[in-house]
Amino acid sequence: MGRRSACVAVLVFVFSVIMPWTARAGSVWDPNDLQQRLDIRWVGIAIQADGRMRVTLTFHDPVRTWQFKDRLVQVQFGPSRGAPYVEENFFLTRTHRLKAVTCFGGSGCLDGVRVLRPNPHSIRARFTFPNAYDPADWLFRGLTTAQPQGRILDRTRWSSVG
Repeated sequence: MGRRSACVAVLVFVFSVIMPWTARAGSVWDPNDLQQRLDIRWVGIAIQADGRMRVTLTFHDPVRTWQFKDRLVQVQFGPSRGAPYVEENFFLTRTHRLKAVTCFGGSGCLDGVRVLRPNPHSIRARFTFPNAYDPADWLFRGLTTAQPQGRILDRTRWSSVG
């Protein structure tokens, strides 16, 4: 066995046996039922080994920034189907940029993070949850609401990470 093969074998062993891989993921699909803008197609959650969480939303139609002018897209988390403990809110800022903010059931919100657009139908953001919460064992769902009245336009069913 050559030096390169031995090095690869050691790396494979270290990454597969010694390092704990705790990343978890979950997703939920939603039918094309809204026939309006920001109709959710898929919500994907990935909790990475470093504790950060990646939230990806895919829509049935291409996403345009202006569509968020009077819409709010959320991913809600909670230990049960009752009132969610944590919400990831995707919205349009005054400078016409998409932003995502983590809010906690009635106790405030964290600073926002940048929203990425991996393709014309998707948006994505990475969040860091405070240590007090472990969303890995929680349920989640996606919502699109009309603003400012908060009327629900689209919602996915509940799903779980794990």
